[in-house]
Amino acid sequence: MNKNNAQIIAEGVASQHVYERDVLVGSGDSLDRIVSMLSVPGAVLDVGTGTGALARFLSERKEYSVDGITHNPTEAEIAQPYYRDVWVSDLSQSGWINNISGRRYRYIVCADVLEHLVDPAAVLRSLATLLDEHGEIIISVPNVAYIGVVGELINGKFTYRQEGLLDRTHLRFFTRESLADCVSSCKLQIREWSSVFRPLADSEFKAHRLDYFPPAMARFLAAQADSSVYQFVLRVGYPLDGEVAMSEPATCGVEPMFCAQVYWATAGTVHAEKDSVFALGRMGVQNQRLRFHLKGWRPNCTHLRIDPADRPGFLRLFFARLMDSAGRTLWAWRPEVSDFNVSGQITACPAGSLGDGVQLVLTGDDPHFMLTLPAGLTADQADDHVTFEMEVGWPLVPEAVVIGRELEATALRLVEREGAYRSLASERTLLVSRLTETLSLLERERQRTTSTEAALQELGAHVRELRQELASRDDRISRFEAQLSDLNRSRDILSDRLGYAESMLEAVKNSKLWRLGRILRLTRIGL
Repeated sequence: MNKNNAQIIAEGVASQHVYERDVLVGSGDSLDRIVSMLSVPGAVLDVGTGTGALARFLSERKEYSVDGITHNPTEAEIAQPYYRDVWVSDLSQSGWINNISGRRYRYIVCADVLEHLVDPAAVLRSLATLLDEHGEIIISVPNVAYIGVVGELINGKFTYRQEGLLDRTHLRFFTRESLADCVSSCKLQIREWSSVFRPLADSEFKAHRLDYFPPAMARFLAAQADSSVYQFVLRVGYPLDGEVAMSEPATCGVEPMFCAQVYWATAGTVHAEKDSVFALGRMGVQNQRLRFHLKGWRPNCTHLRIDPADRPGFLRLFFARLMDSAGRTLWAWRPEVSDFNVSGQITACPAGSLGDGVQLVLTGDDPHFMLTLPAGLTADQADDHVTFEMEVGWPLVPEAVVIGRELEATALRLVEREGAYRSLASERTLLVSRLTETLSLLERERQRTTSTEAALQELGAHVRELRQELASRDDRISRFEAQLSDLNRSRDILSDRLGYAESMLEAVKNSKLWRLGRILRLTRIGL
């Protein structure tokens, strides 16, 4: 009785794991990248056949003849119908190449194979001897510098899995640089380098978000050049006469990246890391759209915090919008210079001749700005279907980092000066308060003084009147004294006269003539 593939795989799982994949054209995965590099018809050696995905795909193209090598008899049994020959060999053991002696290949495909080998460079050198004159080896390997692996490692974990980047059968781990060194050690030259990107949320590490890291550290990890590269795919061969070597593989094909982050919150709540999402942008790209899938979005969200980048530099911001699952715009926003505040480590200036949008100068390691959503904004879609999109540009300006640091230092000085100004303003307010109080006291004293001056003036007038009256009285007294002196003199004269008269009278009384007259009654005057 013939066994179907499912039965064969089920039986094989008990002994060795069976790798089952299909070529999905346009998917952008490693197999899709590999078949796109098979541009010239010829013989192909598929090292690590799995269940024969590559041969099944190429079987429809008669210009290719495909042989295969696998270490798993179960895989060989499933894949056999699609290959010209399949050999079950352990590449870690000597002599495996003898099975293929005499054959030459235009392409040798090592799809996720080298990481399973004790000495991948030695196997690569042996495979290179099977190439024809223009033959090439196409290699795909997982990237151990992927953010999911790094995040787990920093958190003290290195968990092997049945498949994926930490497949339990992996013996070797590669980064971009170490893979380039391995190829170079085999005297081979890199002719094409491709990177397979995979968001953390779509990987086997999706359960381990970066929430347990400080935001600045999470953004730093996410912004590393290969942080979202899941696999590397290379096309290599022996150097040809006149062939120009590829540029430094440590940066080839991957622009420097920056990390943006969006937070959402409802009225009265603060922004939390659990209600945020990252997106990566590429430096040196003038126009690019960053999309943030807002998982956990709620229709009553009132504001967004946008961290446009994780470092100083120059960022062009064109527009932003919220979209539902059908791509319909729920809300759109075009930035103005007045929308930004220097306290958010952002200085905004008009785009000028550059066109629409604004030019942002990011001056710190946590630049951000706030957006208030319009009242009544709703989305009838499921939480995971709301997307925030920004169109930005990050021109590569060599002086950006230096200028950014200078601007950051300037901003810090401005903050310090603002603090000093606020301190001086507080002191000024206190002094003004004290001055106002003193002026109030002086006003009251002035009013009292004015009242006293009026009283003094009145008293002075009264004194002057008294003095005038006194002078008048003194004048009258002087006249009275003069009159009295005259009277006294008149009195003295009269007194003298009276004395004289009295003496004369006394003389008359004593005269004999007067007495005779009295007797004779000749005189009538009585003395």
